Amino acid sequence: MLACFVNVMQIISDQTARDKEVQSLVETVTRVYTFITDAQPLADRIASAANILEKLSLETVKCT
Repeated sequence: MLACFVNVMQIISDQTARDKEVQSLVETVTRVYTFITDAQPLADRIASAANILEKLSLETVKCT
């Protein structure tokens, strides 16, 4: 009877550890998703600025 109780306690303990690991994974994925979502407008501006810089460089070359 005691051995059965010990086994049940170990199962519960193992499941609790897995639950904590899954929770940590979900939190990490959420932080990464938030970072990417927040960074997207900046990436759009950088791409736009690169496009403008490229056009400006081409015009500069044409003028020289």
